Amino acid sequence: MVPTPPPRGTTIIGQALLLGRVSLLGCAAIFYAVVIAFVRGYEEPVLAARYGDEYRAYRRAVPGWWPRLRPWTPGPRKARDS
Repeated sequence: MVPTPPPRGTTIIGQALLLGRVSLLGCAAIFYAVVIAFVRGYEEPVLAARYGDEYRAYRRAVPGWWPRLRPWTPGPRKARDS
């Protein structure tokens, strides 16, 4: 399990290999750089602000870009204000 799977970037890499077009690898690198910048710069801070310690515990338990072999099971949920 990966919290932010990058299927489109993987598709671009597959096309580069299948079609033998090295330029597509550059497109994949640009795509990944944009996705990583968005996730690190916007998505993660917003989720941390919204969910606080619950999100931070999730981030410690689930790697951001590498698959986890077993599903993560969160502890008991704390009541929070909506």
